[in-house]
Amino acid sequence: MTPELPPELVDQLEFIVENSSRFDRPQSFPFFPDDWLGSPGILTAHPAVEGAYIHLLAIEWGEVDLWLPSDNDSLATSSRLNSEWSEYAEKVLRFFYKHPFREGLVNHKLIEIRAKQLSYASRGQAGGLAKSLANGLAGGKLETKLRATPHPHPHPHPESPSPADCASSSTKTRGGGMKDPNVRAVMDWFYGRWSAVNGGQGFPVKSVPYPKEYKAAERILASYPDYPTKLTGLLDGALAGHYFAAPPDCIANFKPSRYTAGNRKQGAPPPQEVAPQEKSAVELMRERGEVE
Repeated sequence: MTPELPPELVDQLEFIVENSSRFDRPQSFPFFPDDWLGSPGILTAHPAVEGAYIHLLAIEWGEVDLWLPSDNDSLATSSRLNSEWSEYAEKVLRFFYKHPFREGLVNHKLIEIRAKQLSYASRGQAGGLAKSLANGLAGGKLETKLRATPHPHPHPHPESPSPADCASSSTKTRGGGMKDPNVRAVMDWFYGRWSAVNGGQGFPVKSVPYPKEYKAAERILASYPDYPTKLTGLLDGALAGHYFAAPPDCIANFKPSRYTAGNRKQGAPPPQEVAPQEKSAVELMRERGEVE
């Protein structure tokens, strides 16, 4: 039986969820070899259990609310134990608690680490603003500094351009690379589906650097050359909340491996393949005069 998360950790996880939109998700978490190797749980663990545990931690870290699915099919795949999952499941699950906000699992150590990172980021932001205000008052440039502070959401209004639109203009000022029309077509595809699923109500408000978006689109193109056919149904389901994994708020956070059959909510329809278009995305972009 998976235990309930202690109240103090529930509070920390709530803090994480509330502040996740203010800061980019930390890309890494600290790993302390001495603590790991000296942990009684690791010392007595079978190598298969240890490997599954660290792999699940890495997957959990990618979620805004540090969530892991709790069904056996998803865990067997995510842990890479596959058919051996039933043999080691009980020993792996002892490292996790029930997720307090939705059906799934969460690791207590990752909560403590993420909460500490966000706390530092929050204090750093407050300190930076205080310093800017002080400098403005001292140097008579307060109005300029405040005007220069960017809006926390780059697309606050429905009529604002999409990240893909911004990306198209960004390529004109960047030297070398990041101009492949095939990759840009992937970005247009993602944000086109985002708009369609959300009824045309604006675009995601998450601020993500363009190079990171471009790299994500490159990975999708490399792994799924026929992405409009293979991934459109999956992406629509992910955006519509058909899975326990959080809907992707930008193309950089769209990872098809998170949206598996075992992770699909009960009653949600399975994704359907879309018939191939007669013209490729790049051909359509050329017709619109967006690429040469």
